[in-house]
Amino acid sequence: MPTPHFVTRLPAELRAELDQRLRSSGYRNSTDIAAWLTESGYAIGKSAVSAYGKRLKKADLVLPRFLSDGTPETQAAFAALAESLFQCWLAFERVQAAMSLPNDPGPAAT
Repeated sequence: MPTPHFVTRLPAELRAELDQRLRSSGYRNSTDIAAWLTESGYAIGKSAVSAYGKRLKKADLVLPRFLSDGTPETQAAFAALAESLFQCWLAFERVQAAMSLPNDPGPAAT
């Protein structure tokens, strides 16, 4: 059975720091970030960090398009929505791993 995505095992403050480190490094530097996570008590490989960085970058590329227009209230609502969607995606990955579902089920059978 696949293991749950490593991000789901991190405390919220450590995940926030991980996201910040990935963003500030241009979503690179996975070797150093993996070493930092290991020093923090979470043995995570650089490949897993790199894969998560790619997903985070995709999420970060979508959000600015929604935040560029509108009132501060609208921007705050979109930011909260984006965070909720990201959390749903992580929860889905946990369920997917627990149920051993394939990553890409492909087209539905007719």
